[in-house]
This record gives sequence, structure tokens and C-alpha cells, in this order.
Amino acid sequence: MDVSKIISMVQDLTWTTLSQDIILNYVNMVKNDIWTTIITATDEWYNWTFWTTDTVKGQIEYRLSSIASWDDWTLKLKWVSVCYDDTKKYPNWQLIYKKAKEQSMWNLKEDMNYYENYWDYENPIFIVQDNSVFIYPAPDKIVTDWIKVLGIRNIPDYTLTTTEKDTMIRPQYHQYIVQWAITYVYKRMRLYNEYQIEKAEYEKNKQVITEKLSERTTWPFYASYDTENVN
Repeated sequence: MDVSKIISMVQDLTWTTLSQDIILNYVNMVKNDIWTTIITATDEWYNWTFWTTDTVKGQIEYRLSSIASWDDWTLKLKWVSVCYDDTKKYPNWQLIYKKAKEQSMWNLKEDMNYYENYWDYENPIFIVQDNSVFIYPAPDKIVTDWIKVLGIRNIPDYTLTTTEKDTMIRPQYHQYIVQWAITYVYKRMRLYNEYQIEKAEYEKNKQVITEKLSERTTWPFYASYDTENVN
């Protein structure tokens, strides 16, 4: 369904007189909740992209807003690679980037100064904190595009003209967007019994979404096999 149809269905099921703009706000809240759940609960890279940013001598903190625009702000980082030395290259003269390993700030055993100044350039680490990615060890020079980041983006907010394709959430799950938006409408209308029932049902179905996406098997494309000559 496109967004206008989702909103029409919400209006029809709740007999509400709320405007489309108000319901659109609810639909966007639902979209963010479902999308965050999918990204957190599954290991697939939906809506991912690469960003690059410059290394700065002695700087460990890099704001994600400088890597990704606010229109495509990153929801989850999957990969960070850093080039520290332009003298080491592959045979085809391509620069060698080192994949950094993600760490938690609270699990580091040494003082931060140690990781910033003395950590191994061959085994960099990164930490995500608030809206920043911290790189260790600190780069020792300013170079363009020496940090590469692969991240999963948030879905831009829907508008009344957003098409089904641009919703980014699979059409078979649009019924859950409708259901959770209905929940917000009931709360707005102070129909608290209906609100509690729909809220519980939505949370149950949201779990169904994540289980389907987490446990699904990617089957071979049998249609491409030469079934005529199978021994």
C-alpha cells in the first residue's frame, strides 16, 4: 500500500475525523518503531550504504553527520575501515584499508589515552557513542576519504504522496503499520480499552515480523536450473 492508502484504511477502521496530517505523524512513528526493530533483531543489511570522511591528525571522534546527511542519518553501523598509511598498497596501487573491530567503551581495559596514542595501527578499533564514531588509534595525518563507513540508514519520513516502493518496508507488513497507527488514534480518541487491545496485538505481531526475517531461509533459484538434463 502507498501511504495515502494506509491512512485511508486507518480512517475507515476507526471512524475517525482526524486529519490525514495527524495520522501521517502516527504512521511515521510506527515506521520508525518497526524499522528500528527490524534492524536490531536481524543481521541483514537493509537500506545500507557507504560513506566516507577525512582523517584528521590526532582526532579520534568523527561526527556521523559529517559522514551521512541528516536526510539519511545512520541507524546502525555495520563496518568501519581506516587507512593509516599511503605507502602500503595492494599490487594494483590501491590503498590498504584496515577493518576496525567494534568495541564498547565500558569494556576497554586501558585508559583512553592508551588506545588513542599507542594502539596497533594494524588492528584498529571503533566505538559508537551518541552520534559519533570514535577511531583508535588516532590518525597521524589529514587525508581525504581515509575513513570508510558502512551503515544502515533510517527511512526518511513519509509524506502523503509516498509510494509503496518508497515505504521501504515490505508490503506484507503494512497491515502492522495500519494496526499501530490505529492504536495511536484510539489513544487520541480516549478509547483506552481499544487502545490496550490493539497495542498488545501490535507488540505480538511485531515479534512475528522479526522472527520471520531472522529465521527465513534463502532458497536456491530453482527456476534457473537446467531441469531437463538433471541426472
